[in-house]
Amino acid sequence: MIRKAEKSDIAQMAEIYEELHLTHCEIRSDFYKAPPADFYPDALEKQFENGNNHIIVDEEGGVITAYAIFFIFEKGDEICFDMKRCFVDQFAVRSSYKRKGVGTQLMDYIRDFARKENCTALDLGVWYENAAAMDFYKNFGFKPRTVKMELKLK
Repeated sequence: MIRKAEKSDIAQMAEIYEELHLTHCEIRSDFYKAPPADFYPDALEKQFENGNNHIIVDEEGGVITAYAIFFIFEKGDEICFDMKRCFVDQFAVRSSYKRKGVGTQLMDYIRDFARKENCTALDLGVWYENAAAMDFYKNFGFKPRTVKMELKLK
């Protein structure tokens, strides 16, 4: 069941956030490091304090299986058309629930929410080296729009 997250969900969300971050640490050990354990709940608490964020969870039998944090933004100026977009800032599924449709349901919810808000697109960032996430997003219909590149010097 997908629902709006509550602060009482932070402990379980922090477990999922830690799993996600440790995956990023494995993929990019040159970029990410493991923070102290109290980082995850504190960081999520700050996300709840941001009034622009929409935070949702999937819950099954009292277990938070996944969560997402997203927000709506508008842009437009002299060189870009006016647009309203939805940015998915965090999207994480508990490892024991991956490949069970939970992520698809969560992304369907976000897509439908963004459509109701008259957004023109969903945006998100994903590490190129995270093949599983890249495949998930591509299968959902996401396509690369810009590519960040790096030249490692050390």
